[in-house]
Amino acid sequence: WLGWLAAGLALGLLAGGAVVLLQWREPISQALIPSSELNRDIEAAQLALARGELSNPDGSGARERFQSVIARDPDHPAARSGLVAVREAALVQARAALEAGDLRTARERVALARTMAAPLSDLQPIEAELAQRQGAEADIAGRLQQARAAQAAGRIEQVPGGALALYLEVLRIQPDNAIALEGRRSILAGLLAQAEAALDAGDTAGASALVARVVDADPSHLGLPGVQARLGEANADAEQARERSLQAALADLREGRPEAAATAFLALLEASPDDAEARRGIEDAAIALALRASREAADFNFEAAEASLARARELAPDLPAVEAAERRLERAHATRAVLFA
Repeated sequence: WLGWLAAGLALGLLAGGAVVLLQWREPISQALIPSSELNRDIEAAQLALARGELSNPDGSGARERFQSVIARDPDHPAARSGLVAVREAALVQARAALEAGDLRTARERVALARTMAAPLSDLQPIEAELAQRQGAEADIAGRLQQARAAQAAGRIEQVPGGALALYLEVLRIQPDNAIALEGRRSILAGLLAQAEAALDAGDTAGASALVARVVDADPSHLGLPGVQARLGEANADAEQARERSLQAALADLREGRPEAAATAFLALLEASPDDAEARRGIEDAAIALALRASREAADFNFEAAEASLARARELAPDLPAVEAAERRLERAHATRAVLFA
């Protein structure tokens, strides 16, 4: 019986050991490496992740640190979840880099996410936009070359093929492109210099057109406010001069000088083709001349009547008053022929 008892005890010890091993399964690496060292490595990896240092060639990146832990403990949960977090952060950084126009960083983050087995549903939209941006980037280089050539040749117009138009196209794609910004600045400064020269010559209309081109291209251009202020003063002076000319023309019309009034109104209309008051003044002068032609025709002063009517026709040929004066002149000719037959 002692033999059987010894055998039973041995079997009991073996069974108990197996149970212990099953209940306290522990990787060999954890038995060999102190848990405090693994914790320090996990902590360093998480800090690198928080700083956005996802991968570094020297091994200090979050991916490399988590992989180092995995190499020693393949089942470490914090390291495995950390690698998933690195992959997600790579996708986030790739999207942010695309939005910022940093294509190099976007390419690097996409490559990192791909090596970490990121889902295709996440990768493909980013890669498609990246390819589109890279194509646009190549196109930008060509546009900048065309813009510089056009600027050197003096073709700075804001029309297709003009230097300013090409620089603006580049800036719509890359708002911070230094070459395009400098090219635009240089052209706009030249346009403002032309506007200043136009103001010196009294050409407020020309200066206004040049300033409008600058505003359209870059409303915040540095030299714009000063020229706009000077243009505002010139426009105010021009408006005052216009008002004086208008009042003088109206006085000529009231005092029976329609030719002088018409000349003044025509000058106002030439300076400002949309001047409704000047246009009405020209019609009033034509009516006054037509009425005078009718009176002169009634007095058989045909030479004067013809001259007055001719001037009225030049100003407003379609006015009813001009047509009426023509008929009166014809009747006056007929009446005189009967009287002196």
